Amino acid sequence: MPAQPLLEDVRKAPGPAIAIHIPVRLIGALLLGLVALLMVALASWSVDDPSFSYATAEPARNWLGFPGAVAADLSFQLFGIAILAILMPPALWGWSLLRRIVPPRFGLRIIAWLAAGLLTCGILAFLPAPQSWPLPTGLGGLIGSGFTNLAALAIGEDPQPVTGILIAIIVAAPALAL
Repeated sequence: MPAQPLLEDVRKAPGPAIAIHIPVRLIGALLLGLVALLMVALASWSVDDPSFSYATAEPARNWLGFPGAVAADLSFQLFGIAILAILMPPALWGWSLLRRIVPPRFGLRIIAWLAAGLLTCGILAFLPAPQSWPLPTGLGGLIGSGFTNLAALAIGEDPQPVTGILIAIIVAAPALAL
């Protein structure tokens, strides 16, 4: 079912349409702005910036200063590089709301977004991290480490590289479906 413009019948009456369309556009602009700010913070992230998990006397080199350094560090610590996939749906929703189109079944979309984000962390946790990756949690972050711990409980030992790739493929099926 294609997305329908918000309150299509109300467009004929200018009073209520203005009262509804302006907040919808404002919410869309705020959502897009938040995603853009977080993307700027992620783009300028450095592992040596001060944050809640790393104390240093040097000032933050993040383009958004200390708040950007903290947001980027927490994002990469919790979600790993899956944060980039997690930010895509809110950006698209913000763009839709800015155009006054509310996606259908929005509550279900939020639940699917959360589940797909967690599963994406799990997929990336089973991929080998390159030597240049500075965090000990791996590409899937702390949430992805939970997936590797569950796999270790099921298998009885830490997954070998081939087993990890197979588990990542198995986890990818529901993630792509969501």
